[in-house]
Amino acid sequence: MTRPVNPPTKYPYFYLPDGWDSAWKAAKASAPTTPCWITMFGDSIFNGHGTASSYLKTVPELLIAQILAATGSPRYADYWSTVCGPPYLGPADHPWGAMQNGASPSHWEAGFHKAQYTSYVAGGIFQRFTAPYACTAMDIIYVDWQAGVSGWSYSIDGGAAVLISNTGGGTPATTTVKKISISGLANTTHTIDFLQTSSATAMILGVSTYAGTKGIGMARMNCDGAASTEMTAATNYPADRCRLHMGVVPQSDAGTGKTFGFPHGPSLLILGLLANNATAGEPGTDLEQMYNRLISAVRSLSPNCSVLLHIPSYPYSVTSDCSTTYLNQEAVRIYENEIYNVARYHGCAVLNTNWRWGQTPFGSGFLPNTDLHPKDAGHADMAATMATVL
Repeated sequence: MTRPVNPPTKYPYFYLPDGWDSAWKAAKASAPTTPCWITMFGDSIFNGHGTASSYLKTVPELLIAQILAATGSPRYADYWSTVCGPPYLGPADHPWGAMQNGASPSHWEAGFHKAQYTSYVAGGIFQRFTAPYACTAMDIIYVDWQAGVSGWSYSIDGGAAVLISNTGGGTPATTTVKKISISGLANTTHTIDFLQTSSATAMILGVSTYAGTKGIGMARMNCDGAASTEMTAATNYPADRCRLHMGVVPQSDAGTGKTFGFPHGPSLLILGLLANNATAGEPGTDLEQMYNRLISAVRSLSPNCSVLLHIPSYPYSVTSDCSTTYLNQEAVRIYENEIYNVARYHGCAVLNTNWRWGQTPFGSGFLPNTDLHPKDAGHADMAATMATVL
């Protein structure tokens, strides 16, 4: 299929259909009294995997900072995926700290994005989350997948451990995403220590931090290794993970009500998959199918949610100044076309960073010579370019 004709625009690397951002504009205008948020759903390219000097210099942080400054809006809340910090080569100063006491994490296709999977460690604490700003409320969001002998625990600011008992049955049908809401905290920074007290599995999706009751927030669902196939495979937990983005309660295959709340229900969705699809050689139709389902689910909860699709730089070694021959680089254009097909069908915008950076991403200082993950300058350029249309 061919790329749709680009509407007239002064930005040749953008596809901007009329009205694509109407929901986002309305939400921004109401932010002084009504909270709204952006959801970024992508892979390690947005996370600063191995190449960004600080999490503050990655796309999500730079973008939300620019939007808050431009609008004068207060910060509402932030959601922080577990699968983006130091254990996955994310920046060392990330709110999610390094693993402790010999814990060995992995990630799994469970919940509304990849979940961190950690089995029992004798030392107790296996990871700490540190809120990056003063907050009075926090949420812990986890996947209740399989029951254990006792359970896992969390501790706020070094206080008494709170035991959580898993009750799932280890099947897609018995898997549920759950939220633990913690309120009434002093208006200062806080830590959450995660501990395990038995052979139970601790499968944490992320933590939400609330700075206030109005303004603009950011939900970071960017996960190391994320690809579209994991959201559509039959082995998912629960089976239909895209459907969870409708905010259903319970967050399972049996959920019906749409009352889960933050981080579901954004006014702006930024989708940034492609690289792991390409390196794995997955069919281009998988990416299009997953994007169609995810956008439809989000808009079921947040009607006409504005959507920006991002195409990352994926250099062609034959003609670019990057020396590495990336896997399946000849097929990347297939994925690009699938993304434009989704944009045409759903009225989404597209930022094509592959087009914008062209054949000199290394010489321009955006990419290392042998790595797809952008350097600080690349993150700054992606965020600033997105901000021009947000």
